[in-house]
Amino acid sequence: MVENHSGEGFKYDDSLVDQFVNKADEDLAKLSNAGSGSPANPVSTQGVIPFTAEWRKVQDTSRQIAVNDLVSQKLIAELKEDRKELEEVHAQLQQRSSEVVWAQRVKNLSGGVIGIVLVTTTLGGGWLMDRRRHRQKIADEKTCPRCLSQGSMAVIRETPDGQPITDPNLFEIRCENVISNNPFTECGFVFPKRFLDKRRLSFPTLGVAAAGKTHWLAMTYSRLNAGEGPENVHFDRIATTGSRGMDRVIDELLNERMNPEASLVEMPAPVVFDVRDNDRPFPESLLINVFDFAGSVTVNLGPDHPIRRRQLLSEGYFYFLDPTYSADRQMQALLSFRDQVKLAKGLKPGEKLYTPVAICITKIDLLVASNGSIRMAKPTACRPWSKSRRWSPNFAIPSGPTGTSKNRFAVCLATDFFSSP
Repeated sequence: MVENHSGEGFKYDDSLVDQFVNKADEDLAKLSNAGSGSPANPVSTQGVIPFTAEWRKVQDTSRQIAVNDLVSQKLIAELKEDRKELEEVHAQLQQRSSEVVWAQRVKNLSGGVIGIVLVTTTLGGGWLMDRRRHRQKIADEKTCPRCLSQGSMAVIRETPDGQPITDPNLFEIRCENVISNNPFTECGFVFPKRFLDKRRLSFPTLGVAAAGKTHWLAMTYSRLNAGEGPENVHFDRIATTGSRGMDRVIDELLNERMNPEASLVEMPAPVVFDVRDNDRPFPESLLINVFDFAGSVTVNLGPDHPIRRRQLLSEGYFYFLDPTYSADRQMQALLSFRDQVKLAKGLKPGEKLYTPVAICITKIDLLVASNGSIRMAKPTACRPWSKSRRWSPNFAIPSGPTGTSKNRFAVCLATDFFSSP
C-alpha cells in the first residue's frame, strides 16, 4: 500500500517502478512462452494474469499519486508566493490606511487650527479696533478741536450771568490752553460738551491773501445751514465760537453789503458741523471742523510755527488759487505746502499719504473773453496730482456789495496730491 497521499514527505522514484514493471513483464513473457511449450514440461500460469492486471492498476495509481504530488507541491509554492504577495499588499494597505488616517487627522486639525485662527483674528481684530476706538475716544475727549492741546478742557456749568445749568446736555467745554505768552493768548474755544467724544476731522483753508477763502467759506456755510448739501449727507451746525463769528461775516455780506475783513494771523476758531450720512449698513457720524486761516499763514509762516503746524496737521485741505495773482508764487507756495505737510506728519522718503486736497480756483468770472463769455479752459493746477483730472461745474455764490469778483469758483479734488515726488 502507498500512504501519505497528501504528498507531504513523499518522494516517488520513477526508475524503481519502471525496473519492477519491466521485471514483471519479463516474468510474464517467460510464463507465456512456457505455457505454449511441450506438455512434458508444463508450467502453471494460474493467477499470473490477475496479478499483472492488479499490478497495472497499482502502477497507474502510483503514477497518478506522483503527478498529484508534483502538482500539489507546485500549487503549495504558488500559494506561498501568493500569500507573501497578499501579506505585502496588506502591509501596504495598512501603511496607506495609516497615511490616509494621519492625513485626515492633519486635515481636520489644520481645519480646526485655521478656524480657531480665523475666529481669534476676527475677535482679536474687533477687540483691537474697539480698543483703538476707545483710546481715540478718550484722546478726543481730552483734545481741543481748535489748538489740539490735551488736558486743558474745562466744563462750563454756569451761564454768563452766573446761573447754574441744571441740564448736563447744555454743559459747554472751554479750552484754557495758552497759545502764546507774548502776547498772552488763550485758546478760549467753546463748544457743547455732548459732542466732546465724537470723532473729528479738520479741514483748513489755504492760499494767498485775498484769494476769496473767507467769502467761499461764508457762502458754503450759509448754504449748508439752508439744507442745500448733498441728499445723502446731513449737515447740522453746532453753536461754537467759530459759528458765531461766521454768522457775523454772513450778516455783513448779505445784509450790510460789506466785504469780509481780512483774516488775522491767529489760530482761527473752526466752524463745526455735525455730519451724518445714510450709508448702509454702517452709517457714519462725525464732526467736521473747517478753519479759515489767513493767507499770510500759508505764505509767510514756517512749519515750526504753532499756527502753521495746526494748519498742516489736518485730515483734508481746501487750497485756493487766485488767477489774478502771480502763478509762479502760488505754485511755489503750493509745493511748499505739500512738503511741509509731509514733514509735519513724519512721512519717510518714498512713503505715500492719501489725504484729499480740494484745489479751488476763485474769481473765474474775471476771465472773460472779448465776446463776453467766460474764458476758462480746464485749469492745470492740480493735474500732476489728480488721476481723474475732473473739475466740478462752475458754481456761483452771491457777490459782495462792491462788485468784487469772488463769486464764481471751480473745484478739483486732488486725491493723490501727496503721493507724487
